[in-house]
Amino acid sequence: MTTLTPDRRPGMARLLACTIPLAVLSQFYRSSTGVIAPDLVADVGLTVEQLGLVSGAFFIAITILQLPVGVLLDRFGPRRVITTTMAIAVAGSIAFAMAETFAGLVLSRVLIATGFAAVTIGSVVMLRNWLPAAGLSAAMSILFAAANGGSLIATAPLARAAVWLGWRETFLALAAVSALAALAFYLFLRDRPDEGSPGEPKEPFLDTVKGIVDVLRIPEVRLIAPLVTVGYASVIAVVGLWGGPYLYDVYGLDTKARGDVLSAMAVALVVGTLVFGPLEKRFGNRRLLVTAGCIATVLPLVLLALWPGAGIRPAAVLLSLFALFSGFSVIVMAHGMAVLPQRLAGRGATTLNIALLGGAAVIQSASGLLLEAASSLAGSEGAYRILFALLGAVLVAALACYRRAEAEGRAAEKSAASKSAAVRPAQ
Repeated sequence: MTTLTPDRRPGMARLLACTIPLAVLSQFYRSSTGVIAPDLVADVGLTVEQLGLVSGAFFIAITILQLPVGVLLDRFGPRRVITTTMAIAVAGSIAFAMAETFAGLVLSRVLIATGFAAVTIGSVVMLRNWLPAAGLSAAMSILFAAANGGSLIATAPLARAAVWLGWRETFLALAAVSALAALAFYLFLRDRPDEGSPGEPKEPFLDTVKGIVDVLRIPEVRLIAPLVTVGYASVIAVVGLWGGPYLYDVYGLDTKARGDVLSAMAVALVVGTLVFGPLEKRFGNRRLLVTAGCIATVLPLVLLALWPGAGIRPAAVLLSLFALFSGFSVIVMAHGMAVLPQRLAGRGATTLNIALLGGAAVIQSASGLLLEAASSLAGSEGAYRILFALLGAVLVAALACYRRAEAEGRAAEKSAASKSAAVRPAQ
């Protein structure tokens, strides 16, 4: 491997300065339909079912693209892949701003998802290529915490921009911001220190698929995957999609007021993500923290489901608590990574990411169908109460699967701890 002189080697600050904006934008676009949902319904004439499909299209597309994106990143490197696909994201944002039909909105969301499909994994690959192990952990924590800030920008700031500029003009401006972020990524970073050398042999696509099958054969992965799937999906379904319509339909909040409540939820989600990691290090009992975090996430949903006529203040507090405790899902993902053998680490990460994004796609799309059907039977507020109850139920069911992984998890943690103890003196 070629060793670069210090002045040519990008430090963590430059790496994060170039990767964080793309990660934030990716998370923003995922969550952006929640605040402007009533505007989309009014301007384009969407039904509730169609609104769910418009939002879910992003997650469906980005999930389907994970395997081919992984192959492209291995063959061409994140620098070229991300900047090339980001051109599609820019076109998608422009198309979204100009869309006049349901089909146009779905197509533009698919284009945006295609453009951002490589951002998260590609950024992690870039960080891994340049940073030592200790620096990589710190950089990834900062990257993911900052990315969650994209959900925050998709709440009150987006609501205000939609009021001041109009939602269409806002997405045109975001297309320009996305183009600038992609250009900076291309100009200021390179793929790896040995860029230009032959590198490692490229893995054939069929071998990549076989590796995914090998990952799924690991019993503990199969038991952890359900909670990976629904943990993130449940909170993003509320913060990124149905929270806005719920606050509008049940409480009549205007765009600014909806944005304020959703902003509080997004802040709570960021705080929860940052808090649960240190808690695991302090208490050292991953399964206890996951169990407590999941139950604490379910309780606000149960109260929202069983408390008809709750005022806006109690509802806002419960929604924020739901988002705060949803931060436990970061520990679930770490558990999934810990049980993977080294030879399957990359494909295992892709598999877990597919589970995470696929869960969001399914829950967002299916929840639109649910609300459409339930509203005719139970009214608008009753339909949302049913949604909250079902989200709580799937979280409990997934937690039951996760708890069955206890014996395997203990063995994996003991193995990881012994390896860490062996490596630490050499650092």
